[in-house]
Amino acid sequence: MSKAKVCIQCGKLKLLACFWLNKSRADGLHPICEDCALENARGRGSHKLCEGCYELRPRGAFSKNINEFDGLQRFCKTCQLDMKRSWNVKKPYKQREYAEQRDALIREVGGKIAEEIRQGLFDRYGRKCLCCGRPEGAVTLSIDHIIPLNHGGTNDQENLQVLCVGCNAFKRDKEHDYRPEAFRELA
Repeated sequence: MSKAKVCIQCGKLKLLACFWLNKSRADGLHPICEDCALENARGRGSHKLCEGCYELRPRGAFSKNINEFDGLQRFCKTCQLDMKRSWNVKKPYKQREYAEQRDALIREVGGKIAEEIRQGLFDRYGRKCLCCGRPEGAVTLSIDHIIPLNHGGTNDQENLQVLCVGCNAFKRDKEHDYRPEAFRELA
């Protein structure tokens, strides 16, 4: 068994100890050495390894993801599209099922939120995200349910708050009230 391996990014022959473990690879090691991987993770490298196709791609071939260490998705855009297509082929009924569940929840709570209520909430909270504080021009604002519909929440104004799309997505279906105390008492 060899004790060295060539890094696919820098092209140097390095000891096996210089490579991270990766059980999905045939040799059990990541194809890029630790030094190159750290450079890529810090955003200094011009390329990144896609974890789907294991090809070294330019950083522009990856979508942004603020939750990742280097700010980019783990899979290139091509692999992401392939994964989405294969999921849709395997489970075409799932998208329809999710849409039907969401529509049923909306019907149960009395329909969608009226535009007058939406605008009133935006005005009440100063047209800014209650979580991150960014104003309407910098982000797209949305109405969030403090207690999510799938947890028994309603469309009543007492259960609604203004969040930007990013903070709303990050909150997911957790119950978290970002409203200031003064507004909680008024609602």
